[in-house]
Amino acid sequence: MNDRSLRGNYANASLLVRGWTDRTMNGVTRNMIEPQSETGDPELLKRLCRQQQALIKVGSLWRRYEGALTNAAGVVTEAAALALDVGRAGIWTFDSLRSSLENLDLYQADMKRHLRGGRLAAKDYPIYFDALAREEILQVSDAPTAPHTRALFDSYLRPNAIGAMLVAPIHAGARLAGVLCLEHVGGKRHFHQDEINTAVHLASAFSAALEFQYHADERHKMQAHLRDQVALWSIFFEQNRDGISVLRTDGSVYRANKRFADMLGYTVDEAHQLHVWEWDSQFDRDTIMGMLQSVDFSGDHFDTRHQRKDGRVIDVEVTSNGAYYNGTKLIFCNHRDITERKRDQQEIHKLATTDTLTGIASRGEFSRILSEEIDRATRYGRPLALIMYDIDHFKRVNDTFGHHAGDEVLKTVVDLVNEHLRRVDTHGRWGGEEFMVLLPETSLAAALVIAERLCQAIGGQGFDPVGSVTASFGVTLLGQEDGFDVLVKRADEALYRAKNGGRNRVESAVGPATDSVRHNPGANG
Repeated sequence: MNDRSLRGNYANASLLVRGWTDRTMNGVTRNMIEPQSETGDPELLKRLCRQQQALIKVGSLWRRYEGALTNAAGVVTEAAALALDVGRAGIWTFDSLRSSLENLDLYQADMKRHLRGGRLAAKDYPIYFDALAREEILQVSDAPTAPHTRALFDSYLRPNAIGAMLVAPIHAGARLAGVLCLEHVGGKRHFHQDEINTAVHLASAFSAALEFQYHADERHKMQAHLRDQVALWSIFFEQNRDGISVLRTDGSVYRANKRFADMLGYTVDEAHQLHVWEWDSQFDRDTIMGMLQSVDFSGDHFDTRHQRKDGRVIDVEVTSNGAYYNGTKLIFCNHRDITERKRDQQEIHKLATTDTLTGIASRGEFSRILSEEIDRATRYGRPLALIMYDIDHFKRVNDTFGHHAGDEVLKTVVDLVNEHLRRVDTHGRWGGEEFMVLLPETSLAAALVIAERLCQAIGGQGFDPVGSVTASFGVTLLGQEDGFDVLVKRADEALYRAKNGGRNRVESAVGPATDSVRHNPGANG
């Protein structure tokens, strides 16, 4: 079903509901909704409206609770109960060993009250915990008889009259940290796909709050703040007051409001004495005069830079349109300070492309760079080496010394490797304790030397309180016929041989077309 059909079938729905369902369900709505009549499916529309109201509730209240995890949990559980029309909604978090689930907040819709506390032990409900460990959405239409949940019947389901459950995983970074549990009070119930999508969305929203708690330093607080800004982007700007200036066609100021004067650090009287080129630092005077003469009633929209009275330069979004007043053409301009937005966009890009723990490229970003380098090396016949390495017995480090010590080992290893890389090299976290190093313009022999050097550096480093740590390395070189998957697979095979060969060593693997790649005599090695 296309957007035009949706608009025809759901003419009474608000634009906000349609926009939200299109974005939140990532296209699922178009495939799922099939009109039952000329007026559509009223039950579906009611569900979507209810879900939209719940998400607006989260959006409007989240900011005040970003620093208090239990309060944030309360916002999400209330929204979840509203969105899915269930009697109970709870957020449960794992302890550090995943030996139990502890209730952070449980909202009872009928009594409109929040309960906190309560614990479920993994040893008492192993099948349920095994299902949660798979990090899948758990939809149980008949909870008392379903294999995953029937063990909960006597102690939890029956006392609370729970007949059906929908459980969505909550993550903190790459780890499963807990679940959002939606509990239907009564008999059996089937959860629709749009409800499942909404539960996943709310669980993801609470993941942001967990990130805030798990990374308490200022840098991670900023990251959590930026995630909040992304979620509330439109509200953030709608509540801002814009600077307004009214200009004559000769560039002088006819009128200006206080917000505009404050933005530039002037008084209102001082702002009235200015010309555009005295504050705009991006366009020269001739260009500005041409823009003033050409702007018409349809207006213009552009980004520029304004220089304040104190010399500081700010990024500004300008919307302008021309109009006649008392027979004179004037240009009405809205000035919005977007300096913070520009900074946030850079930080958001950083969040999307770097690994939070180590600060190197994330798997997605590394894959993008690797694909580009493969294309470049293939097109111009340049050498390209790839190293995959893995920290030996890393699970033992986590199990023995805890995840905090394991995280410190990962960060130290990454720092050691970075010390031996060039600016043109790319270091990325592939997953868990597995990493990749991309070496452009590097022969196989040179890559092996680098890998040996990295192996020795890691093996010779002390890790408090872990002691010594080693790593295994797999090295390969791009062949003429190689693509992304072939190159990565061959590096993985070389790493596998290093592991099987006793670990703390370097192995290489080359493809049949590798020797035909032209090498630059001036390349590394």
